[in-house]
Amino acid sequence: MPVGQSRYSNPIRDEVAKLLSRGSRGQLVVTQLSPAEPLDLLVNVPDLSSVLGLKIQTCSRLSQGRFGEWLVVEFGAPVGQGPDPRFLYFFGHFSLSSMAFAAPVFLVPSTLIHATPHPKSAVQSPRISFKARMDGVNQEWSEYAFAPNDLGAAVLGLLDSTRLSEVIAA
Repeated sequence: MPVGQSRYSNPIRDEVAKLLSRGSRGQLVVTQLSPAEPLDLLVNVPDLSSVLGLKIQTCSRLSQGRFGEWLVVEFGAPVGQGPDPRFLYFFGHFSLSSMAFAAPVFLVPSTLIHATPHPKSAVQSPRISFKARMDGVNQEWSEYAFAPNDLGAAVLGLLDSTRLSEVIAA
């Protein structure tokens, strides 16, 4: 099958898979998982034993705020999915007109997302809200912001055993 496509294919997953493959110059193996799974993609390098799981969370419209455009993504916390250093969230604005991600996109360890307390109602699971400025001035998230074409290289850096051990220790 072509890069980024599987029997569980959808346009957003396909685009993230393509960004990962192109940005890594084909070094990453990207596997799309069933929609029933808590993660969307598994990413690895065949020569390394490290594997990262990605959960893709997107919005199709940016919010306008006092300080410019904001990426705002709200979703229910995955049931039974706690913080795991090998589990990353991918956040991005996916333009339906261009069928591409706007810069920047964010690759954030789940340990950071799940470390923040989130409100929970008696009926629903906790809600997670991710908010980041799109102009590059993301005090909290700037180290996790990447140009879409740099996403594959960023994941390769995380899969490097030294960098991954730093993430796991955090």
